[in-house]
Amino acid sequence: MLCTGPTKTIELKPPGNTENESLLENLNLMGVDVKKARQRQPGVFRKAFTNEQGLAQFLQGKGASRRVIASIVSRYPRAITRSIEHLEQRWDLWRNIFMTDAEIVTILDRSPESFFRSSDNGNLEKNIDFLTSMGLNTKDLHRLLTTAPRTFSNSLELNRQMVEFLEDICAELGGTNPEQFVKAVITRNLYILIRSTKRVKTNIDILRSSLKLSDAELLALLQGPVAEILDLSNEYLKNNFNSLQKKMVSLGCRRAHIKNLIISYPMVLYIGPSTLSLKLDCLLKGGITMKQIVEKPKVLDYSTENITGRLEELKRVGYDFQKNGINILDSSRKRHVERRNHHSLLVWHGRRLTAAQHQPLTLLDCCCAFQAGHLVRSVMEKVTEVTAEKGTTVAVKGEAALRPEFITTKDKFHSYIDSETNGGKATDNGAAEETKETCVQGPEVKKFKPDPEERAKKEVWPDGKRLRGQNKSRPHKKPTTYDEKRLCLSIIQENRECPFGDKCHFYHDVAEYLAAKEADIGERCYLYDTFGKCSYGLCCRFAKAHTSPDLQTMENTELIKAREGRNPVKNSLSKDLQIRLRKRSVPFKKSEEYLEALSNSRDKKTEQQGNGEACATKVSADPAGGEQHVSTEAQTKLQSSSDNQPPVKTVGPLTDEDIIKLRSCEKKQVDFRDKLYLAPLTTCGNLPFRRVCKRFGVDITCGEMAMCTNLLQGQQSEWALLKRHESEDLFGVQVEGSFPDTMTRCAELINNNTDVDFVDINSGCPIDLVYKKGGGCGLMTRTRKFEQIIKGMSYVLDVPLTVKIRTGVQEKSNMAHKLIPEMKDWGVSMITLHGRSREQRYTKGADWDYITTCSKLASPVPLFGNGDILSYEDAMRAKETGVSGIMIARGALIKPWIFTEIKESRHWDISSSERLDILRDFTNFGLEHWGSDTRGVEKTRTFMLEWLSFMCRYIPVGLLERVPQKINERPPYYLGRNYLESLMASQNAGDWIRISEMLLGPVPTTFNFLPKHKANSYK
Repeated sequence: MLCTGPTKTIELKPPGNTENESLLENLNLMGVDVKKARQRQPGVFRKAFTNEQGLAQFLQGKGASRRVIASIVSRYPRAITRSIEHLEQRWDLWRNIFMTDAEIVTILDRSPESFFRSSDNGNLEKNIDFLTSMGLNTKDLHRLLTTAPRTFSNSLELNRQMVEFLEDICAELGGTNPEQFVKAVITRNLYILIRSTKRVKTNIDILRSSLKLSDAELLALLQGPVAEILDLSNEYLKNNFNSLQKKMVSLGCRRAHIKNLIISYPMVLYIGPSTLSLKLDCLLKGGITMKQIVEKPKVLDYSTENITGRLEELKRVGYDFQKNGINILDSSRKRHVERRNHHSLLVWHGRRLTAAQHQPLTLLDCCCAFQAGHLVRSVMEKVTEVTAEKGTTVAVKGEAALRPEFITTKDKFHSYIDSETNGGKATDNGAAEETKETCVQGPEVKKFKPDPEERAKKEVWPDGKRLRGQNKSRPHKKPTTYDEKRLCLSIIQENRECPFGDKCHFYHDVAEYLAAKEADIGERCYLYDTFGKCSYGLCCRFAKAHTSPDLQTMENTELIKAREGRNPVKNSLSKDLQIRLRKRSVPFKKSEEYLEALSNSRDKKTEQQGNGEACATKVSADPAGGEQHVSTEAQTKLQSSSDNQPPVKTVGPLTDEDIIKLRSCEKKQVDFRDKLYLAPLTTCGNLPFRRVCKRFGVDITCGEMAMCTNLLQGQQSEWALLKRHESEDLFGVQVEGSFPDTMTRCAELINNNTDVDFVDINSGCPIDLVYKKGGGCGLMTRTRKFEQIIKGMSYVLDVPLTVKIRTGVQEKSNMAHKLIPEMKDWGVSMITLHGRSREQRYTKGADWDYITTCSKLASPVPLFGNGDILSYEDAMRAKETGVSGIMIARGALIKPWIFTEIKESRHWDISSSERLDILRDFTNFGLEHWGSDTRGVEKTRTFMLEWLSFMCRYIPVGLLERVPQKINERPPYYLGRNYLESLMASQNAGDWIRISEMLLGPVPTTFNFLPKHKANSYK
């Protein structure tokens, strides 16, 4: 409907002007600023035919408010000349990049010309294809369209001209990879494509001549932070450089200092001369030297007022910049306050430490310190040690109960673990004796964090970010960085010419490669022993096992012949399919049928509402929220269209399946009842881990959560999540998405190109990245979209469709019991319910009473319960609730042998050597899956370390005072029955790395690790 609001006085048209009277009236009713619009594009008001009402209806349907629509037309009146067909087509192109309509509306409100400026939708589509062909992914396009939307309204020739110019610059400077150079510059400077090549060329010349840079230096800098200033006007850049140089020379700096400052912090050239001079004077007056500013130039990011205020605050607490550095200035306001309080508390601690050494600190002392800021960790350790020496037993809620003779303190635990490094490893008997000697009655409360995180409160990474949150800023290196220069594939695969010739970057000289290669890890190669041949040849880190004296790769013909024709891993992405997905040439016939019927049903309902009619037989509404269903007529059309499809052309004999379409009741059936289900686990639920769990008796396995949009784009990393091993006899894949169109197409893609037994919809993911886009838990609050997704996927799939949900979004507002009866009618074959809400996460126990209620509502559809299962006793209690089966997630990560325990109804006191054998199996499976070269080894190591961050929480049954261990009970510090058992109990990431070195050899010199997930279940 047309936007309505208070009627404004219609402005009189200027004399002699033939403006459209009805248009002026409509624009005034819409709240448009006619005066501003006339100044911007006066020709629009003389048009006889415009589409202001259609534009308003279209934008309202996308969620735009009356104010936003009026603002768009006021600033870009030509928008009212676009047809609905044009708007729909352009919106669909934008939606290929953005996940929600709300994101597009936000950009239109900020920059309407970016959407309406060009009327050539074909040009927009060509620009998207062109940028994609350069290697930019959806995330890069999203940033471009959000920050510099004019890039997409440029002509393709202009964008291509800038790209070719950048490629020429790369070649001129001696670069060998122009495509990577262009991608690096664009991702660094999103405005580069809407600037002229003349401006960029002049800026590059200014930088080269002013900083006296060589070609190699300039090439490296242009791919780095210097790219961010290439879009500045030439005069502005030149003036700022001259002013900076003059100021720094007056302060006694040399040209080398000026060069280092600009190279490390190019954004300094964004700052105006007067502002820069004020900031430098302020910092120097506060006791900071120019040397410190050159080393930490990001302090110039903050306003002069901000810098002045911080300097005054630090002066009051006696902060010494020469002694402590200036990192404290380069932080957010919140972190600055924390660091300032920390420094203030250190001063207080210096006065109190002597007294604390002679007598325990009182509670009043601790409270005063806490009020002054964060309590210093050393003070807490002093209090704990004094308590332990007095022999006081302190009961700690949420801590596992261990037998007293195994409990120890943190310092004694780590000193025992480090005895291996110091050459003092004790025997098993010695470990038991040491355990008895070091036991105390009152164990120290253990903080369940790796050591790097314990130091996070006082240490920062080089980029100034603390180790906090969910380890988002953890140091992370891709496995490919450890083996950048490899042996060329033409050498590994014999009788093959290198297609790159002299331009190839990899080794062609075997002797030269072997001289630079890391030492072999072991004498036997798992791939060679299993398959009779190692496809990695000389690159294998176990190459000695299958390399002859003349450096030829050996083969075991008997093993090769025995495994001939077997394909242990299915669902790989073929190159042909990947190319067709990227070119968007894959047909989605059944999806288009469903979406067309859905669109017709929606249009029919809108028409009926406009005429004031109601037709309950065609369009039904959900009483909870007026959700729209696909009409009976639409469903009939879907059925008839599918029945009339011509037979599919096949090779070989004609079968019934080629001619007769399966009905829904004839689709593949899976018996889910009374089975153990391994949850789809992000990061840790990879194929090698699932193979380990299959050995211990899990019945149902599922791949990690895959984003439907990434699958539709043919991303290799996302398709890897769909791979299935031959040992997985009942296997499904889990997909996540927010909209019926993408989810339905993704389901059809999976149905036609993979071998799976079921497809699962993730509507339980709690992370913000997914939830804020309407996926995961967000689907539970968008029931109309949820219904359309389920019905669409069920329509295109030949296998069962399952759904995983939580109790709800808010902690005390369950909604699963309302959705489950609806989902039964929508066509799901099985429901999995995690007994927690999104807000609750893992801080409280799962609500199995609520799961019991929901299982009764779900009947006869199977419902699986999930949450807090770590022993067979937990599993037995769960089955008593009436659920059809149980799903296990964290319990399988902590102890994958839980499936054996449940099936055999026993507690397994597994030894440390048996647990090491499990890790050895994972290592072999990882080398088979990711490769036995350096990249594969380091990737296997990384995933093993992620798993060990969960596995270390396991407490051996023989050490427990009360069996079984509960999943939310944290383990205190304890010494195991031998050294290996103690090592496996360590929460220190360095000790996990030590375990990995037992199986995968020494880590690279630059290796570091912090787990991706940080558990908060012990809070």
